[in-house]
Amino acid sequence: MSVQDAIGFIVRLGANEELKRQLVSCGEEPPALDSFVKLGGKIGLSFTIEELRAAHKHDWGMRDITSAERQPPLSGPDPRHSDGEGRPAAAGGGGVRVANDELGAL
Repeated sequence: MSVQDAIGFIVRLGANEELKRQLVSCGEEPPALDSFVKLGGKIGLSFTIEELRAAHKHDWGMRDITSAERQPPLSGPDPRHSDGEGRPAAAGGGGVRVANDELGAL
């Protein structure tokens, strides 16, 4: 069992309509996490629910990184980091992305 298998499952699920159909056809809305694990096992991938959660966290963390790299540079002050009059906002202000450590379900 491994997080790598869980990541592989997430990648395959995102690219394979048949896998998505199989997951949705399990009868639960939304599908329970053990349905993801069982479907992964059917395609030769072995992972636990906890490993799936870790893979999901990793997947979204990578999306945040790649999304930030694609953002064009700002041409002026970012209003999210300003007090409305062009001055920097107080410490602890918005605009900081934080990974969701409380992933209860996918």
